[in-house]
Order: sequence, then structure tokens, then C-alpha cells
Amino acid sequence: MAVRVRRRGAGHRAERFFDTERRLTNPVAKSSPQTALLAQKAAWLSAEQDRWRFHPNQLVVVDEASMVSTLQLAALVEQARDAGAKILLVGDPGQLDAIDAGGVLGWLDRQGKTARLSTIWRFEHPWERDASLKLRAGKVAAISDYEQHQRIRHGTYLDMVDQAYLQWQSDIRAGRSSILIAADNDTVGMLNERAQADRVIQGLVDAEETALLADTLCAGRGDTVIARRNDRTVADSNGDFLRNGTLLDVVRAGRRDGSLTAVRRDTGAIVTLHRDYVESAVELGYATTAHRSQGITVDTGHTVVTQGRLTRELLYVSMTRGRGGNYAYVSENDPPTTNRWTPPCNRNGRRSSPKCSRQKAPNEPLTKSATPNNPKPTAWNASAPNTTTSPKSQPPRT
Repeated sequence: MAVRVRRRGAGHRAERFFDTERRLTNPVAKSSPQTALLAQKAAWLSAEQDRWRFHPNQLVVVDEASMVSTLQLAALVEQARDAGAKILLVGDPGQLDAIDAGGVLGWLDRQGKTARLSTIWRFEHPWERDASLKLRAGKVAAISDYEQHQRIRHGTYLDMVDQAYLQWQSDIRAGRSSILIAADNDTVGMLNERAQADRVIQGLVDAEETALLADTLCAGRGDTVIARRNDRTVADSNGDFLRNGTLLDVVRAGRRDGSLTAVRRDTGAIVTLHRDYVESAVELGYATTAHRSQGITVDTGHTVVTQGRLTRELLYVSMTRGRGGNYAYVSENDPPTTNRWTPPCNRNGRRSSPKCSRQKAPNEPLTKSATPNNPKPTAWNASAPNTTTSPKSQPPRT
């Protein structure tokens, strides 16, 4: 969920700016250094609270509103109403819904309480605009449109993963922005490992100085990673906090402390991620799930579709990320029980997949690879220990 606040009136903005400046520059010469520091901290906190507090006549835009749960939206509406602000929901109820109880945007649309765009601007090819609307409505005829334009390929699971990766790699090398999408986390992990290993072989990623990530993989300088949790305590060089789904390019990996210093793809700001956040909420960012891809626009999109995961919403989101082309690679068989990819050897005969340079302390629990026989502890499998946890039955992490 992205929330943007628009304030009306330059007078209010100027008043807040000068009031904050006045508090931060208040003379504290007669105070002790500690008192001065506390005064500045208090002024900063006051300004930060005012920054996120709703005010009368504000317009609050909630983007990708279909992914906001009913309880979250109700709390936001209540705060805005109490402050005299207005909420504007933007999104597509035909896309993926909230993980928790949701559906508010779809209900409003069915009640005729929404305004719809009349023209689709994203796609370069006119036929794809019409096909995407058919796909959104769940019409089988949409599949024929994509097949007619060679957008759907099918074969064994491993062949489809291989083809999707090679086409994505070709687009990246040609200077296009492209995205790899998979329905399950195991396939995402395998694609991420392969992309990283290729970049290590090319000398684009440092495989020696690395930090352990939440997906049990490692990241070094030159890697692309993705933040998986909002954290207002992690501020970048622009003073903005880190959001779930933010893509970052690693410029330094802390060998001793397990931290990462990276540059945000969206703003270019620099941020240092501490070890606890890196090991719990950072993953490699070359491939992603359909949920995390929602809201992204690129030149081309390549989606691996596995058995049992072909929902209308998932395919609709995955096949509408690319402006110039969207391709589906449909697996005709179930993924293998263990689909970890084995990296090739580099010129020195060593595996090209990075090994973490920071070892865990003796009293730390070992983090095992998430395989069907050893799933990560989630609400899905923790509450039902006897549930089958094959890649096709695990819900995507969002």
C-alpha cells in the first residue's frame, strides 16, 4: 500500500517549515551539550509527527488500494475523517486482493461508486490492450490472442524456468527493463540464484564480501536486493524510510556486522541496512512473485506459470507488467520436490554462487534452506503441521 498526502495551500506548508526551523535553531548556548541534543531530537520528533498527521482539506491517495485490507482501510478512513481530510482510492479490483480480509475496492466498483479510466495507455501493441481486458474478465478467448502472437510457451518445468530466464537475461543485456515473475517462492529463489551466479562470473558481483539474507542466500557489492518490510527506523540519505518492495543496488557488504549499504532504485538515495533487518527482511531482487510485481511497469515481463497456481488474478497481473511484451512460460508438470539450482564453476573451478563471509555465532540457530521437506515457519504451515507443502501449495510471500 502506498499512501501519498497532498496539502492544499502554500501558507500551511510555509508555517510548518518555519516553525520547525525555529525549534531546531533555538539558542541553547546556556544549556549543556546533552540538553541541546535532546532539544534538537524533540524538535525533530515533533516535526516528524506533524509530517504524518492528517490536516483539514488534505487529499490522501491510497495507491494499489485493492491490496489494502478492510481493517487497515477502515482505520485510515477514520483518521482522515477525524482530521477533516479526504481519502481517494486508486487501483484495479481485478488484480490481486489483500492477503487479509479485503474487497472494499471491488465492492465500491460493483456499487457504481467509482470512476473508471476509458483508455489503456501502457501497452505498445493495440491487440494487447484488448487481450488484457479479456484476461481481466477471465475470458478464455484471451489465451488465443496471446498464443497467436507467440506470447505463450509450454514444456517441462525446468525447460520453462530456463527459457524464461534466458529471455529475461537477453532483454537486460539489450538495455531493456525487464522482470522475472514466478508463482511460488522456490522458483523465485532458484531464478535469483542463477541471476546472481551469472553476474558473479561476469565480475559484476563481489562473491567474497557478502551478507546473509532472509532467503538464506547472500548478497555482495553489485547485487540487486529487495526490501520486504516497512521500517520507519531505517532512513535513507533523503530522510525517507524504507518500504516493502523497494529495490536496491548493493554498494557495500559489511563483513563483520552483516550490514548492507545500498542505493535505492526509485530515488537514488543511499541507505545502510543493519544486520537484523538484512537477515529478516531483505532478499535478492532479480525475480519476484506476482504479488510483489503488482504496480511495477517495465519494458518486458517473463512469467513462469506452475501447475495449481494459474488463478485469473495472478495471470492478469503477471501478463500486464510489460509495455512492449508479456510472456508466459507454462509448466506442464509439477515442479520437482527440490528445485534448487546448482551454480556453475567460475574460471578458477569454484562455484560462482557467493558464500556468506560472516559466520553465525555459536548460539545462533542455523537457517536452513526452504524446501518442501523443510518449509519456512509461516502461519500457513505452523498452524497445520500435516499440510502438504509442495511448491504449488505454498502461498506466495508478499
